[in-house]
Parts: sequence; C-alpha cells; structure tokens
Amino acid sequence: MARGYPGWDMDDDTERRIDQEVRGQVYEGVPPGTDSAAAEAQIGREELTARLAGTTDRTSRAWKSARDTLTRYRSGRRRVGPKNAARIRAATEAVRCDRIRASRVVNMTVTANWQTSRTAWIGKAVADLTGEDLTEFLAAVESGDTVGAVQILSDAYGLDPEFVQGINELGEIDIQWEQ
Repeated sequence: MARGYPGWDMDDDTERRIDQEVRGQVYEGVPPGTDSAAAEAQIGREELTARLAGTTDRTSRAWKSARDTLTRYRSGRRRVGPKNAARIRAATEAVRCDRIRASRVVNMTVTANWQTSRTAWIGKAVADLTGEDLTEFLAAVESGDTVGAVQILSDAYGLDPEFVQGINELGEIDIQWEQ
C-alpha cells in the first residue's frame, strides 16, 4: 500500500475497475509490446534500444544486441515473443510515466461512492498532484497498486485514507496532464 495506508475494504470488481480506469488513462495510447514498430514510433528508436539494453553506451554488447533485435523485428525476420513483448511494453510504459513526471502536475478526479468510517459520501474528489504526491502516485501505478494511487489522491484532496474505508461504487476516473 502507498505511504503505509491501510487496505480499503472493497469488492474485487471495484478494485478491478479502479485498476482498469487508472492504468487505462495513464497508459492510454501505449502500443502492445508485440508492436515494436509502434513502440519505436512513439518513444524513438534510440530510447527504446537504451531501455531494452539497460544502458546508453552504444559500444556495449547489450546495446548492440538490443539494436539488432529491434532491427529483426522491424524487418519481419523475427517475431516478438511474449518475454520481449513484456519488456517492450514495460519500456514504453516507463517512458510514458517519465513524460507525465516531466509535466509536473497531474489533475485527477474520482467520482465515487466513498465509504467513510461514519457514512457513505457520494461525490468527486479532485486534486492536483505535484511534487511528492505525483512521484508516489506514479510509483504506485508503476508497481500495480492503483488503489494506493487513488489513496494518494484522496489524501491530496483532504480525505484521510485512514478515515475512508473504501469505495462502494466507482463512477469515473479522469486523469489529465500537459502532454
């Protein structure tokens, strides 16, 4: 859980919807890992090669191997396997998160039926995530903790995540940043 917040008591369907909505908006337009040409077009050949190789040293064996592998995919001499598809997708998602970090402000809105320790509250939580909140929000999304990402929003909005027990019904999630 993000920032050591307690777990929220929600059904699996609500958690799955939160995950789909948050990941869908953050990674909107990111091509599947099997489409290496689209990944190259989106983030650039050099950036993708460096991310796959784990180094920017163009003289290293890892960089040359990644470059040659991408060339084989592009020319059709080789098909992208599941392991490399996951690596290509992860590299493209990481670049997407880096670009969001560079925007320095993310406006997030969650419309839901919030269950607090006393009553249920139906409404919108709207907050601009900056600085540490933005860093922790993206770290939570990258680690797959999308409920933790919503907890960071609720804290930034002013709802103490320890006071909120969960979301009974999710309306919509909207995430905006300068691109």
